Amino acid sequence: MLIDLPGFKEEEISVRTDQNALVVSAERQGEIGEDRQVLLNERTEHVKRSIPLPISVKTNGARASYEDGVCRVELPKASVDHYVEIPFDPE
Repeated sequence: MLIDLPGFKEEEISVRTDQNALVVSAERQGEIGEDRQVLLNERTEHVKRSIPLPISVKTNGARASYEDGVCRVELPKASVDHYVEIPFDPE
C-alpha cells in the first residue's frame, strides 16, 4: 500500500493499526518568514488517513518505510483455510 505524503519527514509520520483499519497521520509545523505574521493554528499542517483492512491481514508482521514523499506499508496476508474438515463427535 502506498500513501503520498510529500514534504513530510519520516519522524513526523505515524503508522498504526486501529481495530480493522490502517491509520496513517502526519503533522508538521509550517515555516513562517520573519516578515510575515500568521495565527498560531495556521502554522500546523496535519494529514490523517484511515484505510479499512480486510480480515485476512496479519497486523503484527506489518512493515513501513518512507522515501521521496511516499509512505509504503506492507501487511502480510494471514493464512486462511478455505476448507476445513469438521469431524462428527462420537456418540
